[in-house]
Amino acid sequence: MSVGREADSPGVDERGWFDTSPRVPAGFTQYVALTGEMAAFPGRRAVNIKEITDGTSNTLAIVELDKTTGVPWMAPRDIDWAGFHGIQSDSIEGRKQHVGGTNCAFADGSVKFLKGSIDRQTLYRLMTVNGGEVIPAEAY
Repeated sequence: MSVGREADSPGVDERGWFDTSPRVPAGFTQYVALTGEMAAFPGRRAVNIKEITDGTSNTLAIVELDKTTGVPWMAPRDIDWAGFHGIQSDSIEGRKQHVGGTNCAFADGSVKFLKGSIDRQTLYRLMTVNGGEVIPAEAY
């Protein structure tokens, strides 16, 4: 996306496009689908929106990896709940993209900041599409 800045400005490449993640090499991303048996991406398919009975605003879809992990943009690599829990609960200083938590996209398209202190059970409940849980926003 061009933002009309000069190419020599910090965070802007030679084409004048804003680089939102300078730590990741070109052609790589730090955002992946969250997969699992009860997730929005339960394998080689995505669930139908009608299958998300927990509500699309309560169901995680895309999650952010840590600074040390980059995935080739077109690689068929995703992350399961256990792997994401490991990143989310990582307390090693400087590895997370943001202080205090992680950005995640929900099935409704919204992006929310999940606190690093989120408990394991709440994180799992946010991953499921039809677990029947009610999760208050202050829990994450």
